[in-house]
Amino acid sequence: MVKSLTTSKTDHNLKISQFYAENYQWLYGWLCKNLRSHNHVEDILQDTFLKIFITPERLEKIREPRSYLTVTAKSIIISQARRKKIENDYLKHLAEQQQLDVDCSPEDLVIVTETLYRIVSALSGLEPRPREVMMLHYLHGMSQMSIAEKLGISRTTVQTDLIKAVMSCHRLMQQD
Repeated sequence: MVKSLTTSKTDHNLKISQFYAENYQWLYGWLCKNLRSHNHVEDILQDTFLKIFITPERLEKIREPRSYLTVTAKSIIISQARRKKIENDYLKHLAEQQQLDVDCSPEDLVIVTETLYRIVSALSGLEPRPREVMMLHYLHGMSQMSIAEKLGISRTTVQTDLIKAVMSCHRLMQQD
């Protein structure tokens, strides 16, 4: 059993090495050609391969490596852009309130930015109406009855959507 497990792990490591060697140069060239700034090409390249290699069975299912690498790299680029926008918006907000130097340490900024990113990710995973109901209730402070009137739905539907939204966000936040 131990020998079989070791052989299996060795085979998988060889497949990873082969996949990496066969596709590294192509993905590097694709990223250089398609990104305006080449500052983060290596980071995106490594994150792309890491995302594939973290789940052993994922490598086995890849039939079109270049297409798969392209989609994975684009996903990472989009996630990084979203994260950067959230971070910039937050820093702008802090600067407007002149609290940047007074109240927030770099560690606090990282924690707040990570939390905001997780919230945005959780919200983006919701269906449109539950997301809107949640935003109206928690961000705009609207009552359930006001939301029902505004959206032309029943108060029970608003309650159901809020429960769905909160449960979904809770699940997604727990996964990270």
